Amino acid sequence: RLDSKSAIVLGWATGILAFLFVETNKLSGVGLYFALASGMFTLLAVVCCFLALRTRSDWKAPSDKSWIRETALGSEDEIKRYHIRVMHDIRQSNLQITEDKSVRLRLGEIFLTVGAALLFSGIAFPITVCVWGTGHL
Repeated sequence: RLDSKSAIVLGWATGILAFLFVETNKLSGVGLYFALASGMFTLLAVVCCFLALRTRSDWKAPSDKSWIRETALGSEDEIKRYHIRVMHDIRQSNLQITEDKSVRLRLGEIFLTVGAALLFSGIAFPITVCVWGTGHL
């Protein structure tokens, strides 16, 4: 689920960056500053979500080497304890990877939200000033 959510946030953030890239030349004044700030936060969201998606390659799994240990072959209880330790270490490692992914996704969502709010403010501010200042668009 974290990968699909990261991909969704990455898509939205990339869409906002594409919109800003295309429409930036039409902005001026305060709207340009809002767009610049929005672009910076949205770029941070892209980086966070990219890193969240990238951590998938670090997953661990028990290997043949980890299942058979020369010193544990003398006792059945010792090899069972060894297998439990190996599985526990792998589970803890994978839980840490999941935690890292969720932190990066959470940061990406926050940055995306701030970037979208700044983009909305940058679009709405000039319209509001124009309507209130002159009475028409």
